[in-house]
Amino acid sequence: MRNFLLYFAGFLVLLVIQEFVLGSVNLFSLLYLYSYVMIIIMLPLHTKTIPSLLWATLVGAVMDIFTGTSALITISIVFMAMFRRGVVKLTIPSDIVSAGGVPFSYKIGVGVFFRYVVTMCILFAIVYFSLEMMSLHNIEYTLLRIGVSSAATTLLIFILQLPLRERKDKSKLY
Repeated sequence: MRNFLLYFAGFLVLLVIQEFVLGSVNLFSLLYLYSYVMIIIMLPLHTKTIPSLLWATLVGAVMDIFTGTSALITISIVFMAMFRRGVVKLTIPSDIVSAGGVPFSYKIGVGVFFRYVVTMCILFAIVYFSLEMMSLHNIEYTLLRIGVSSAATTLLIFILQLPLRERKDKSKLY
């Protein structure tokens, strides 16, 4: 129950960041920042697919309500969550996955973290921008949007996860 409350509080913080800070960031209709995908990306490594899909549905539904995107975010984030376990197996070494925990960059390594986050962001962006365009007419532009937004969101997630490092217990130092 404690983990659920922590993740829900994290979701609320990311919701506020998305709506009041990142919602207005738009560079030539290419760069969009999606902080809320971090909720699914940062789920513990041992999280099964069904709980991931439930979290994705909750996050997507709330974000769709706030942004008015008519289930576009829900479909995209559920798609990302559906492939999360496979992406974890492909990008994170099995010894790290078996140890469990939240996939912070300081725990799994910066290179592994970036591979994992980039893959997840690209999965989200492919579905999101493909459904948004609903056409192959401007495929080059759509691919550019996928690449730029995925790179920017990856950098954002890396920055946002930095202050979440576990603090060392100072009482053990004395």
